[in-house]
Amino acid sequence: IKTNCQFSKIGESTFNGCWSLKEITIPSSVSSIGSFAFFSCKLLKEITIPSSVVSIDSNAFNFCTSLSKITFIDNSSSRSKLRSIGEYAFERCSALTEIKIPSSVKNIGQNAFYACLSLKQLTVPYCIDIKKIGITANIRVIRVVDNQIRIF
Repeated sequence: IKTNCQFSKIGESTFNGCWSLKEITIPSSVSSIGSFAFFSCKLLKEITIPSSVVSIDSNAFNFCTSLSKITFIDNSSSRSKLRSIGEYAFERCSALTEIKIPSSVKNIGQNAFYACLSLKQLTVPYCIDIKKIGITANIRVIRVVDNQIRIF
């Protein structure tokens, strides 16, 4: 789905259960992704979160079992404004193998990555309490690298 429309939020349950949705380009006008916005979009494979997004609410991508790549736009020309990721936001994203959370994030909700069984690498800002984010994958080593905790 590509759109030229300018909107500030992807509302609660907007694409909930859209089983045929394979890709979506989120416009840079979006500042929040609502609860259950992409819940159970089982064919969604990739998503790019623009730097304008401030919050990803609870269960936003829960049960997106084909989701294998999440890219957060965060570079010198466009710093991420993302501050929070809600509880269960990426629960059961079983194809997800790695994710790098922008350093702007201050809170990751409980069990945000619960049952992401293929997750091998998760990079989170140093300030995040890793005990509560619900890692159930085969991650073996925790290291602090460049002021971030890297879990392998």
